[in-house]
Amino acid sequence: MSEEFNKHLEEKLTREIYLHSGIHSNSRVLQTGGGDGHLIGKLHDFNPCFCYALENDPSLIESARQNYPAVRFLEGTLEKIDFPDHFFHLIFSVNRLASLKKPKHYFNQAYDALQHKGICIQLADVDSLFASNKDLLLKQIESKEGFTMPVLDSLERSMRRAGFKHLHRQFLCIEFHQPQQERFIYYSLSGVKA
Repeated sequence: MSEEFNKHLEEKLTREIYLHSGIHSNSRVLQTGGGDGHLIGKLHDFNPCFCYALENDPSLIESARQNYPAVRFLEGTLEKIDFPDHFFHLIFSVNRLASLKKPKHYFNQAYDALQHKGICIQLADVDSLFASNKDLLLKQIESKEGFTMPVLDSLERSMRRAGFKHLHRQFLCIEFHQPQQERFIYYSLSGVKA
C-alpha cells in the first residue's frame, strides 16, 4: 500500500467515524488498539476533543505519545482496563474485530464505559476479517440481496447481548487512483447505548 493511499484511507476512516459519532469539543473518545496513534491523532486534529487510546505495544505507545501529545495513550486493552462507567461518548476500533478473543466481554466493557446514547463503532478491513470467505462475501454484496456471514452475525449478537440498540452495518469502499488503483473494502458495525 502506498503512503499516499494510506493517508487517503486514514482520512476517509476518520471522516466516517466523525460523521457517524456526533462527537463535539467536550466529547471523550476512546480508540481501542490505537497502534501508532495516527488515526486517533487525526480525529483529534479534525475535531479537538478529549481523546484516549489503548495499545498493548509499549514501543508504539511511546512513539504515539511523542507524535500526538494531545491524546492520552494507555497500555492495555478495554477488557483489562476498568474505566469509569458512563465515561465515553464514543469507543471505536479499526481492524480489531478479527483479533477479539471474547467479543461478548469486549462489548460488555464498551457498553459500561459509554454514556447514555454513546456510540460504539467497529471498522474492519474485509481482507483481514473474511480472509477465507471473501469471494462469497463480495458476491453477496454485489447482488444487493443482503448477506449473511456467521462471523458478522456472531459479532452483532454480542453487541445486542451487551445492550446496544440501533445496530447498523455497512460496507465502505475506499478507492485511490494514483499512482495505481488501490481499493479497500471496510466493514462497519455500530451500535448505540440505550
